[in-house]
Amino acid sequence: MNAWIRRLELALRNPLPGMDAWKLMAPSVRRSLSGDRPLQRAGILILLYPHQESWYTVLIKRSEYEGVHSGQVSFPGGILEKTDHSLKILLCGRPWKKPALTSGR
Repeated sequence: MNAWIRRLELALRNPLPGMDAWKLMAPSVRRSLSGDRPLQRAGILILLYPHQESWYTVLIKRSEYEGVHSGQVSFPGGILEKTDHSLKILLCGRPWKKPALTSGR
């Protein structure tokens, strides 16, 4: 496990792939929209934790509503809103608002 953590630490020192990765992973219908409006600051939380010799992560299931992300399984996170003081607050604060999670506070 420690070797994997070290590889991850080294990889995270490189610049993030940003728009290139988005274009590669986005559904084809979304790729054509990329130049229509300015990008918004957003982030996700990829919480990795070891348990019984394996790695686990946390995912959420979005609520059902009339919209493109309805019912999706995703990492916690979202768009940085005016009430969020930083991405760190967004990523470490919002997940604890979910009923199944606690911050240990």
